[in-house]
Amino acid sequence: FSADGRFTIAGSVDVAGRDSPAELFAAREADKERRTRHCLTNLTFQRISEDEAQVGATMLLLVLGEDGATTPSGSADTEDHYRLEGGDWRIAARTTNLL
Repeated sequence: FSADGRFTIAGSVDVAGRDSPAELFAAREADKERRTRHCLTNLTFQRISEDEAQVGATMLLLVLGEDGATTPSGSADTEDHYRLEGGDWRIAARTTNLL
């Protein structure tokens, strides 16, 4: 994420800054009881400028059971806005809207 990056999930999660999304993901990763897979489809790419791009996708969230079987849990539209910072592409904004 960029230094001022923002991560939003359907209005329920809204964090900003480079470290906040990483902390959120680390807390999620620490929950070993819940195993998930995110399947992305319908990807779109748009170059906005030399140092900005936008990527959209539809996501299907699958939860893995103890037997290894997957169960669909939800779907969402996602949109990432990328910005080139110091030679690296960083997420300036990630928005997920549940369907």
